Amino acid sequence: MIIADNNEFYRRVLGDFFREEGFEVRVASDGIEALEMIKQRRPDLLLLDLIMPRLDGARLSAFLKGQEAFRDIPIIILSGILADEIDGVEEIRADAYIAKMPLEQIQDTLKDVARKLVDGLRDVRPILSGFEKMYRREVVLELLEERRSAQVTLDSLSEGIVEVSQDRRVLVANRAMERITGQPASAMIALPLDELFPESRPVLKGLFEDVGRGQHVAAGVIRQGGRELQIKLHRLEPDAPHPTEGSDADDAACASLGPGSGVRQAVRRAARTTSKVRLDAAAQCIGYTLLVEDITERVKAEREREQLRSRLAQSEKMSAIGLFVAGAAHELNNPLTSVLGYAQLLLQGEKGHEVRKELEKIAAGASRCKKILENLMAFARSNRPAKVAVDFNALLMESLGGYGDRLRDAGIELSLELATDLPATLADPLQILQAFNSIVDNAHKAMTGFPGRRLLSVASKVSGSRIVIEIGDTGPGIPHESLGKIFEPFFTTRQVGQGAGLGLSVAYGMVTAHAGRVGVRNQANGGAIVTLEFPIIARDETAPAAAAPRAGEVSRAAPAERRILIVDDEAIVQELLVDILERDALRIDTASNGLEGLRRIGEKDYDLIILDLRMPDMTGQQMYEELARSRPEMLGRLLFITADTVTPEVDHFLKSVGSPCLTKPFAVDMVMQRVESILSHARV
Repeated sequence: MIIADNNEFYRRVLGDFFREEGFEVRVASDGIEALEMIKQRRPDLLLLDLIMPRLDGARLSAFLKGQEAFRDIPIIILSGILADEIDGVEEIRADAYIAKMPLEQIQDTLKDVARKLVDGLRDVRPILSGFEKMYRREVVLELLEERRSAQVTLDSLSEGIVEVSQDRRVLVANRAMERITGQPASAMIALPLDELFPESRPVLKGLFEDVGRGQHVAAGVIRQGGRELQIKLHRLEPDAPHPTEGSDADDAACASLGPGSGVRQAVRRAARTTSKVRLDAAAQCIGYTLLVEDITERVKAEREREQLRSRLAQSEKMSAIGLFVAGAAHELNNPLTSVLGYAQLLLQGEKGHEVRKELEKIAAGASRCKKILENLMAFARSNRPAKVAVDFNALLMESLGGYGDRLRDAGIELSLELATDLPATLADPLQILQAFNSIVDNAHKAMTGFPGRRLLSVASKVSGSRIVIEIGDTGPGIPHESLGKIFEPFFTTRQVGQGAGLGLSVAYGMVTAHAGRVGVRNQANGGAIVTLEFPIIARDETAPAAAAPRAGEVSRAAPAERRILIVDDEAIVQELLVDILERDALRIDTASNGLEGLRRIGEKDYDLIILDLRMPDMTGQQMYEELARSRPEMLGRLLFITADTVTPEVDHFLKSVGSPCLTKPFAVDMVMQRVESILSHARV
């Protein structure tokens, strides 16, 4: 049998008594020590004191009766209070309750009850003995009431509370802790704390080390069953003594109950009033309190806020870059227009092989710059797509088809997971295809020559009101410090000469032009995934058709005696257009701003007006509005030229008027094609 009592006198006397009765006796000073003995070797009988430090007899009995392996062990509870004052008898489920009385009487009673229980003669109801001679002890009642009140308070808290022994075992857990761990409080009794949180042993070890170095409170965050838990470990230490209330030992023994605790005061009074209440030394009462708060939803909300802040910051940064790119491209387009234009003009007349070869180099370099600027403008463009109903799966397959040979040559496998219920949505198919091509090309280059399995995964799905496209690779991934820069123009993680760093920025510009979102993340097993999200937009039957005539429908007309007005504030562009058009015997006038252009129109009639949109004093749009008021017959003779096609205002204006437009830098043959088209339809 095992006798558990914090009173050494009772342990010694009762131990000797039962040994004389033929029992093999082991003794424990509290419930935790008794539980360890039970786990080591199962006893035939348990004799437990009702009230003990760390783990008392009531809770130990409730725990054992709730365990299938121990519930049939007979348990006798020794009580110093009346039977009807014992709280939670239904949960304790002891087989017998014996009142503490003079030793001669208690020994005889215990011998009879013990023999009866060991022999298997148990009643359905527990045995009660000796309580008829006891009196109520108000101080003990006060102690129990305070204890019950404290437990009610603990159970009402939303945070989990665990009282932990000095050897880091669970003593008490409240109801919130039951919800957090999914275990009843009785099942946690005497459980090592690191077994309660098996996923977070290193964190717990660190917290105990912190408080072991004198830190009163240590805090951390752990994960348990997919939940985020914030834990605070408090070390319970003895207070300074209070001579007026009791001995130093009394104060130290009760210190772990907390400063000013009503329970502590009741314990002190009980210790002074009756010898049956004894206090342990201070060192034996030191333990810990663990406060556990489930912060999963808070962490989730904070992460979502952080993602929104990050997305907003990224959007603002990309918008600022877009504005800078648009301004820089506009300033570069005008001089590049003259370089490309004059190189093409000279090539048309130059017959010498060596000179022609050099001119071709100039034209090729200028064309390359033109392509770079077009990509920059595609990145900065905010509202330019010509939208029709688009099947995104078909565009994905078209993009992959164009890269099929290159993927096979590089040893890249293809994995497709395309949703069959993907709805058609309004989008610019050419821009979407170019965005897909840029990302597939980036993945192809990342995996080419990379060791290990090379897999390009492409998936599409519907998420809410959006179409989501994911394109992943198994390449080297993206350095963490580069994730926020990957869509910036000219940013690349490759070596010099292996790319201009414009592919992903072009994709970014085209997706955001469709009110979409672009994201990139590294995969846990290596490689990266680019995610594209597009809003689902139903077909707009009322969308106006494009007003510009098609090149294939243009009929050529003799340009002789036609008069043309060129309105542009850039002298070099004026001169280039004059040189291009004078070769076809056209009569050319020029103006450097809208006001001068209106004055010339007031003096002469023109068959064609080439009008720059962005000029000082009066813009091309303002000049158009004035012509619409004063000379509406001239509106069909306008050809706009501009280096600024990325702003919503310009885009909306060009779509609303339906007039043709040339984007700088333009090619010579394109100028002639547009000019001949308008002159063939102009009224004389």
